[in-house]
Amino acid sequence: MSPKAWVVTSVVLLMACSAIGWFIWSGSPRHSAALPSQNAMVAAASSAQSDKAAPASRVHIEGCAGYVQPPYGEMLEPRVLPGAPIEEFRQTYGKESKHVEENKEWEWQTEAIDLHGWGDGQEEKARSIGLDVKPGHVIATPDGVELGKDTFASLLQKMKDRGVDVSERMEGADRTWILFASFRSVCNPDDWSEYSWYLDGTSTVDEGVGNSIPFHSTVFLQKVVEHYSTGSGKESEGEIEGQPASH
Repeated sequence: MSPKAWVVTSVVLLMACSAIGWFIWSGSPRHSAALPSQNAMVAAASSAQSDKAAPASRVHIEGCAGYVQPPYGEMLEPRVLPGAPIEEFRQTYGKESKHVEENKEWEWQTEAIDLHGWGDGQEEKARSIGLDVKPGHVIATPDGVELGKDTFASLLQKMKDRGVDVSERMEGADRTWILFASFRSVCNPDDWSEYSWYLDGTSTVDEGVGNSIPFHSTVFLQKVVEHYSTGSGKESEGEIEGQPASH
């Protein structure tokens, strides 16, 4: 055998021995466990994707007759509803930021919301509550409406899909137009949920609203909702002085 042929044969034999050695090493019980199979990796990736796509768990809110499921990843507020004792609000939101005893009014301020509670009589219970979402935050209500994200148009569409009647009206006060949309609360049918929008009475807005009843609410269609109230109080029962609107 020539020197050149001997070198080539040696290299081939060395590569073959290395391949056989790696096969035996990787197949041993000690090391095969450290090398996940392709099926295992696919299953792990699939499981991670399922966890990511899984909806948020249904939750119970104090004062709600049932369970609600907020949109995936959204914060749910309020976490206490009308009918619950004020102490329940304190346990959830901490000590109130403001309390006006003569008006039976309590206020809590958090990073994302301002929450107001109104009571009556001697019992310290919230008869109705109001919630304002702060800029830059999105809050889901028990009705499935997303404050800080949903517009008047998308709210109407959501309520229509669920078969909930929506009524709205507007009033002009201090050159501010206010649109109200109200319907029975998903949590308690004896209570009302009410959402409201505010627009400054500029010449463009005034023209869009019109100057005769029914006023036109189309100027609010792309306005994002930031205000929500619920309960059995005057505001939530639709007794605010106003005029009907069409859309």
